Amino acid sequence: MKERDAAEAAVKEAKEAEARSANALEEVTADPNKLNKVVEDLKNRVTILEEVTARATEAEMRAREATEARDSLTTSLNQLREDRDWMCDHGIRHIVGYVLDAPENATTVNELKERARRQGSTLVTISALPM
Repeated sequence: MKERDAAEAAVKEAKEAEARSANALEEVTADPNKLNKVVEDLKNRVTILEEVTARATEAEMRAREATEARDSLTTSLNQLREDRDWMCDHGIRHIVGYVLDAPENATTVNELKERARRQGSTLVTISALPM
């Protein structure tokens, strides 16, 4: 009895499933326009997703390039600041010393020193700069 009841229940479930499938098939075949609309909508969504993905990829690439450019400019700025600080602290004195001590400038520098001494100018103190 139990087996017969179980078999009848299984047959009943199978018939219901068959009916549901038939109804679904009937709906699809009865209204192909609805199915076509769903397919078109899905295609449109895929197209939109592809466009959004392409734009996002391009934006990421531009952001990466901007970050690299910013880092490069920051590095250049830091180097310029270091160079400026060195020039302020050491460079000008060295440059003046090299100009004053250069053999090809010796005659001209001595003439300038002599003129400055005669006129009482402060040019003489340039040669006394510590190196």
